[in-house]
Amino acid sequence: LPICARALDLGAGAGRDTLALARAGYDVTSVDLSERGLQRVAERAEQAGLGAQVGTRVCDVREFEFEPQHYDAIVATTVLDHIPADDAERVWKKIVSALSPGGFLFIEVHTTEDPGSNQMPGLESDAPVSETAEQVINYFAPQRLVRLALQSNLRVLRYEERLEWDYTHGAEHLHGKAILLAVHD
Repeated sequence: LPICARALDLGAGAGRDTLALARAGYDVTSVDLSERGLQRVAERAEQAGLGAQVGTRVCDVREFEFEPQHYDAIVATTVLDHIPADDAERVWKKIVSALSPGGFLFIEVHTTEDPGSNQMPGLESDAPVSETAEQVINYFAPQRLVRLALQSNLRVLRYEERLEWDYTHGAEHLHGKAILLAVHD
């Protein structure tokens, strides 16, 4: 890792990715709309002895000020799919510009394969739907996420689209996901 490696966790939720990045040696800025959620992230970081490496910021990702070439790692797990498509495109460009040379990007989004999607093929699925499906407002079409990465001149290390079962909340249900790991050359 570079000296003072910096990471950004967008839509941090309960802080799973924030804590993993801090354990890996990054100084992490954890961003989320939920003040209570970020308080919990800070508490968990303190309990793990990582409090000095974790800062929190209550903010909508669309309003976050991304510093150019500032972050060595950026994680956005189910963030771009929770904002309108036009906003997601703008935030994507800000994310890419905020990556330092050699910095990595991990993004996960829901796809139109998701049974909760209002588009095909998820729309015609009879698989169980998440009780939170209405919060996803921007389902990504097949290959959309990887195309964004390639158009942004990122080097794609791994890309996958899959259907996965989720047992973590509500009744078991299926999700369509796209997962991207890329590096800014």
